[in-house]
Amino acid sequence: MANNFKLIIGIGNYDKKYSNTYHNLGFYFIDQLANQFTSEPKWKENQYFEFLKIENFILAKTKTYMNEAGIGIKKAKDFFSLQSQEIVIIHDDSDLLLGKIKLSFDKNSGGHKGIESIISHLKTSEFWRLRIGIRPISETNRAKAEDLVLKKISQKDFKVFQSLVGPLKEKLKLNVNPVGET
Repeated sequence: MANNFKLIIGIGNYDKKYSNTYHNLGFYFIDQLANQFTSEPKWKENQYFEFLKIENFILAKTKTYMNEAGIGIKKAKDFFSLQSQEIVIIHDDSDLLLGKIKLSFDKNSGGHKGIESIISHLKTSEFWRLRIGIRPISETNRAKAEDLVLKKISQKDFKVFQSLVGPLKEKLKLNVNPVGET
């Protein structure tokens, strides 16, 4: 069954110095999805986000810092004339164990500053979130999120995230043919 997602948008810190950090998993997964649907993604840009139109949905990445993600999300929502319920936001979540994926709707921020910004700018929590777990499985005493999210992703964890591309695509029920398939 297909979904009604019209905009799938990753959040993170757009500054290059934050690439390959846990906080930028939203960007990583948007890039991976883009590569599933087109061999050479041609991103269109504006001041607040960049996007790629696929057959029946749009992939996008905010061009803000994580704590200001709501600015880019609101601009994208208005640009594409969408309802908040048609948006799914992909982001890291330090409350979930590494490699866990959870799709949820109309939830509070759970202390995630990027989601707090989105709720504030959209004036609603009625949007979808695809949360990617980053909390180490071996962690017995939970570290503060701030101590984890800006670290570079370890090779071991990166392999876990690479293995999630297929399950993430299935979770979103994206119904177009990937590159090379008919």
